[in-house]
Amino acid sequence: MINETMIMNHLRMTIGDILIDAFPTKWYLDIINNVTLYEWSEFFPYLIRGITIKARDGIPTRHPQTNMLISSFKYKIPKETEDIEYLNIEEFLYPGNIIQNQVSSNLPALNGLANMIKGSLPNAQYFNIVRYSAFFAPPDILTITPPPMNHLDFSLVMQRKVQIYEVPMYYRRYFLELCELDVKLALHAKFKNLKDGASYQGVEINTSFISELGDAKNEKKELFDLFRKNAFLDPTRFSGNLQVTG
Repeated sequence: MINETMIMNHLRMTIGDILIDAFPTKWYLDIINNVTLYEWSEFFPYLIRGITIKARDGIPTRHPQTNMLISSFKYKIPKETEDIEYLNIEEFLYPGNIIQNQVSSNLPALNGLANMIKGSLPNAQYFNIVRYSAFFAPPDILTITPPPMNHLDFSLVMQRKVQIYEVPMYYRRYFLELCELDVKLALHAKFKNLKDGASYQGVEINTSFISELGDAKNEKKELFDLFRKNAFLDPTRFSGNLQVTG
């Protein structure tokens, strides 16, 4: 399990004791909690499954076309505890929402090719059309469009901010690297306006040192590119759909 001690040890090994000792441990952990964990969660959020939206969760709102006051398209998403901070919707599971794509060709060979391609995809829904879409507004509001006139119970999988101990160990290397880069950028912001040769808490500052810290910006961009390519291959996104049969 990843923890604060592991993070601080990594920072000491990569950035160095002298620099790490220039600020209290809390300063570094605040960066991790208020910057790194949010960034990580944009790509690899913690997923809360099995949230059921019932009629009681509806927010009376006037329908944009009919002007009728209804509670079937704007909802307050329930939380197990008030401190849960939703980030976005991962899955919107609305009854009867999928419409099979009816597009076909007069040429049997083309239909066969389309079916072959469709059959090779991991989820046939790539070839489907949805009736309704859901949009999230922080902290906990969901809006369905186009607005249904009547309520139907539906389910959600929601994203929330990850806690340090929830980052899987198979991501340890990449998470610690992101922690390191965020700390370097925070240090760069602290030191960038100091004159060459100045000292801070026993640390001598020079332009090459400041420049090296600033290089973390490009390294972070490369890391984000890697995350962006692999985020939807994250095993936690599929674990809730796996079934064990015996």
